[in-house]
Amino acid sequence: MTFEEARAVLNRHCRQLDHKDASTNTSAQERSNSAGVDRAWWFANTGTMPDWRNARTVAYLCAYVEIAGSRIPVQGIRLDDGYMWPDRAVMRALLDSECLEIEGEDFCLTPLGEALLAPRIRIDGDTVTVVQN
Repeated sequence: MTFEEARAVLNRHCRQLDHKDASTNTSAQERSNSAGVDRAWWFANTGTMPDWRNARTVAYLCAYVEIAGSRIPVQGIRLDDGYMWPDRAVMRALLDSECLEIEGEDFCLTPLGEALLAPRIRIDGDTVTVVQN
């Protein structure tokens, strides 16, 4: 998948849930985010953190799971033409609310995270299915 295709997935989820395009992930990153392997990095920026239940946060999580699968690499999602780095504020909110946990070098969904996605995304092992609305 190219960055343009991944961005289209992200925008589709954002438009469906938040009625506007994604505000971050606007261009491919040339390399992985090596700082992402440190859990503390995700919490280092104490700026605004969205509510984990808001439409934008859910849209981003839906898109990342659709693009990467149920394990989202903490260093960024590898694409054909670069990387899509997960949005730090979104991932911090999802980690803080225990919708995600970090296992090795991946964000993994918890049961609460799977429930958050359930109306839009079904996960069965490594298979991710987008529910058509």
